[in-house]
Amino acid sequence: MERSWFNKNEIKMITYTIETLYHFSCEKCKKWWSIGDPFWSSYKTMTCPHCGEESKLERKGITPGAGFSDEEKEK
Repeated sequence: MERSWFNKNEIKMITYTIETLYHFSCEKCKKWWSIGDPFWSSYKTMTCPHCGEESKLERKGITPGAGFSDEEKEK
């Protein structure tokens, strides 16, 4: 039995793009924000858009799954 809602001759293409986002967090006010523009990477300092604190930039390492474990939730 052929499905009336599906016709293999009418399969459409699904397209996608890749987006790179940089996530920042302010040590003073503890708020965060994201920037998708790579041109900020030449900056030595950045100003928090929430509290106005200007700070040096420091790249942090990423631990896969950090902050998402059940142990973290139970603490």
